[in-house]
Amino acid sequence: MSVLFSLFGIAALLVCAFLLSENRSSINWKTVSRALLLQMGFAALVLYFPWGQAALASLSQGVAGLLSFADEGIKFLFGDLASTGFIFAVRVLPIIIFFSALISALYYLGIMQKVIQFIGGAIQKFLGTSKAESLVATGNIFL
Repeated sequence: MSVLFSLFGIAALLVCAFLLSENRSSINWKTVSRALLLQMGFAALVLYFPWGQAALASLSQGVAGLLSFADEGIKFLFGDLASTGFIFAVRVLPIIIFFSALISALYYLGIMQKVIQFIGGAIQKFLGTSKAESLVATGNIFL
């Protein structure tokens, strides 16, 4: 039942996007279908294959590790105020600053450019989009 509900949600988003489009005749349905196929393939990879689940779990643990570093920084910076409950300015904003600084450092070192070029190139080849579209879409993942 949850699979049908998910498919209904995807279909509803596509219908809304189509209805709100200013130029419906210029929609490239080949790109849309390839993107949906890519999304379903990724979903199958992480839902049905043990090595896909392990890769996603490993990525999740890495992100959780980064968040724990940010949490330690929050405790160092704010002391007891960090443990008195959820205060947006104390709990969320420092994490945003931490990740912004991390991404900036990775850009400075040239690592983010390589990652974005690799993912953007793969998206460009699979979806048949332009290089600019693919790079912007990939860059938005990290920004």
